[in-house]
Amino acid sequence: MIELKPFNEQDLRIIWAIGFKEEYPEWSKWNSPYFDEYRSYQTFEEFKQSKVFDYLMSDTCRGIYLDSKPIGMVSRYWENKMTRWLEIGIIIYQSNGWSKGIGSMALTQWVTQTFTDFPEVQRVGLTTWSGNQRMMRAAKKIGMTQEACIRKVRYFEGIYYDSVKYGVLRDEWEKHHDALGSSFKELEKFPNIRRAKVKDADAIAELSRVSLGYECNNEEVKSKLTKLCNQANPIILVYVAAESEKVVGFVQAELYQAVYFEDGLNILGLAVLPAYQGRGIGRQLMTAVESFAKANRLSFIRLNSAEYRHEAHAFYEGVGYRSNKLQKRFIKEIE
Repeated sequence: MIELKPFNEQDLRIIWAIGFKEEYPEWSKWNSPYFDEYRSYQTFEEFKQSKVFDYLMSDTCRGIYLDSKPIGMVSRYWENKMTRWLEIGIIIYQSNGWSKGIGSMALTQWVTQTFTDFPEVQRVGLTTWSGNQRMMRAAKKIGMTQEACIRKVRYFEGIYYDSVKYGVLRDEWEKHHDALGSSFKELEKFPNIRRAKVKDADAIAELSRVSLGYECNNEEVKSKLTKLCNQANPIILVYVAAESEKVVGFVQAELYQAVYFEDGLNILGLAVLPAYQGRGIGRQLMTAVESFAKANRLSFIRLNSAEYRHEAHAFYEGVGYRSNKLQKRFIKEIE
């Protein structure tokens, strides 16, 4: 799991050990090496007295934590505060954390957080150099546009490199990302599918009653949907029939995380109105969830289905799922 949060002194001791103790660590060869600004610190106490320590502890930086361990940092700075021109940056100090999607996930969260923290800012930018192909790929991957290439202005070890600038506008970002930075861009492939809105509460309540057999009233569903629509987890998608603009199907999934395997999605519910079944709507909803999972580098999708729901079992097998376990469910009411 990737988290962004302020550093503390204990965590910066780890960052010093992995990022600032060696004479020339690998990361320093890619982070603007042409400025020749890197220096090492033989002891943590020496590092603690440095401007680097103060900078990492400042409000302009956040630590990147992988499964609660600090591995890098994200930063932001004003190119010109008067004109509201804000830029971001990222460093992952351990090379074994590169090319695994960690950087792009951290950047996605950081762009989202930056737009939230600075509502007046309409663009977030990132500047790198043509020698750092990984950074260029990460910027494109999260949805940034290459806006400028200033050729041969970064001279390093006998070679001229380009300075490359990327950026994304607020409305572009909000179209494709949710409040926690998950990518919903893949939904553009499904013209009849969109994320659920509070106004869909009555339709989802009807689907839950008619197609799933759950007793629920519209107001309860509306109350829960109001809360859930402001979160990234769970993911709730609806299918809107083109001819009537009526919500006739929905799927709800949540991020499934456990300490003993990789992250995935858990399907909580899938429903299509009886009159619309057999038209491939359920299959499209499941495909949309799968596209979301792939875009967010999740490893699997799981679900539970009651033993007696043989038609549902056949449907899930038909879209590529397999049954791998028989379980008993235990539940305890909390009074």
